This record gives sequence, C-alpha cells and structure tokens, in this order.
Amino acid sequence: MNKSIINHTFETNEPTREELEKEFMKMPELEEKTNEDVSQENNHKRLNIHTFMAHENEVAIAGTDENGEELTVWFDSYEFIEWIDKEHIKEKLTKYIKQI
Repeated sequence: MNKSIINHTFETNEPTREELEKEFMKMPELEEKTNEDVSQENNHKRLNIHTFMAHENEVAIAGTDENGEELTVWFDSYEFIEWIDKEHIKEKLTKYIKQI
C-alpha cells in the first residue's frame, strides 16, 4: 500500500533571493566612484608623529591623522636610510623658518 505524500509550503521570514540581491546592490562599497571621490581618497595625510621604532629590518612611524585616527607606516630599514635625505630636509626647513 502506498502512503500519500503530503505537499505543503512553509512561510518563513527569510528574504527571497531577489530581495537579497536588491539589498546587496544598495551597499555603498559597491557604488561606482566618481573622479572627485577618487581624488579625495588620494589626498595626503597629515601625521602627528608620536612613535618612531626601528626593529631588525623595519622602521615604523606612528601617529594620528587630521581626524584623530591612528596611522602607522612601516618601511624597510635599508630603503628608509637610502631615501631619507636629512640634509635636504634641513635646508628646506631652514628656508621655511626664515620666511616666517
């Protein structure tokens, strides 16, 4: 004797695929960026340094940006020494101080 199969549907509070896709597309990370948005992202940061550290083959400079958020920049020690020109910085700073 065959038993009958009962078909029934369940109502759930789970969103449908279409609803999920609509919500997903509203996410701000997925919106296309304008040229103005990109140029604002590429603005330089002003770092108020509060930490300098040299350890093994790395140099770290840390501080807070103009929004008060912490920012740490790590460098390869050799490259840092190679690229930092203290004499040039001193010359530029001296010229600036004499102007003010």
